Amino acid sequence: MKTIFFLCAVVCGFNLTFGQNVEPDSTSKDQLYVVTKNDGREYIGKILSDDGREILIETELLGKIYIPKSEIISIIKVEDQKEIVYG
Repeated sequence: MKTIFFLCAVVCGFNLTFGQNVEPDSTSKDQLYVVTKNDGREYIGKILSDDGREILIETELLGKIYIPKSEIISIIKVEDQKEIVYG
């Protein structure tokens, strides 16, 4: 009985330790993305969080915006910021 309890404690402890989400490093937080919605709108900004249901993106003009994933067609990483054309 003690062995079973010990194994359960080890497995639960392992899941608690390694089951946590790891924050991305600071270089990926500075990365810009183009988020395109179903209606054709595009938002360019930094993705602050992604919880599976929605993303939080910080744009230069609008600030922080929550966008449900069901409304998103694509999320594309901006490789060269010179390619961004506003308007």
